[in-house]
Amino acid sequence: SCDQMELLAYRGDQKFKYMSLKYFGEPDEDDLKLARYLLSLPSREFDQELIPSEDSIEFIKKEISQYGFNGSVELVRNIPSHALFLPSRNLLRVKSGEQFSEKFVNGLCHHEIGVHMLTTENAKRQSLRVFENGLPLNTLTQEGVAIVSEYYSGSLSIDRLKELALRVVTVSHMLKNYDFKETFSYLVERYGVDTTKAYYLTARIYRGGGFTKDYLYLRGFRKILELVKNDVDISPLLIGKTSVEYFGEIKELIERGILSPPKYITRSLIEKSNKDDEILNYILSEL
Repeated sequence: SCDQMELLAYRGDQKFKYMSLKYFGEPDEDDLKLARYLLSLPSREFDQELIPSEDSIEFIKKEISQYGFNGSVELVRNIPSHALFLPSRNLLRVKSGEQFSEKFVNGLCHHEIGVHMLTTENAKRQSLRVFENGLPLNTLTQEGVAIVSEYYSGSLSIDRLKELALRVVTVSHMLKNYDFKETFSYLVERYGVDTTKAYYLTARIYRGGGFTKDYLYLRGFRKILELVKNDVDISPLLIGKTSVEYFGEIKELIERGILSPPKYITRSLIEKSNKDDEILNYILSEL
């Protein structure tokens, strides 16, 4: 879109932040209230055997083969996050030299393969190419569905929810015109984030000159989870890089035969294997 092209054009310029606000918006008081609630929860992570990222590749390849996708996965060193999906190449990059819990790897499979790669595959089968490039603000829907997929696969943890909440408060802090060092210190001192994690989180938000996108993960999760819990069939959102804002129109176009129903459906949304986690279910009932 024109907005995204402008974002690229203004990287490193002070206008970048304002273009980011124009395209992605900013957290509102509801977003911040939810983030603070999640950050107030006690952690309950258990010691888990860690898997080297080199070994996690086999789990991911198995998930790709279960769906029958043509996607691929590779290990790389030079990415700031644990994993990065490239839709144009249908490629998942995983950071080498890391160690992941089995729960994290399971969540990674259901997030990256079960949603991002899946919607890329479904989009190729549509007559309208717009679903490959993405509808406006598809980030909220894509990431919302992806985190709901983590939840229903039994992979979502309180620490993962806190990570999403930290992105919201970090974006909010950045928008108050604090510099990188001040926001980094805020995360360490106010929320007890370890310095390495605080550095990478601050870098995510300050890249390009101030990138607001990351608050949408938590908002999207809340919005999509509400639909699923109200027994809404969200499979029309899986036809490509869609936006929940156009949910009604997408459903109608499928019903009229103009769009194809999704060939692939996210496995975790069918199986819903998380039902035994009463504590997490209670926490999320408060959303």
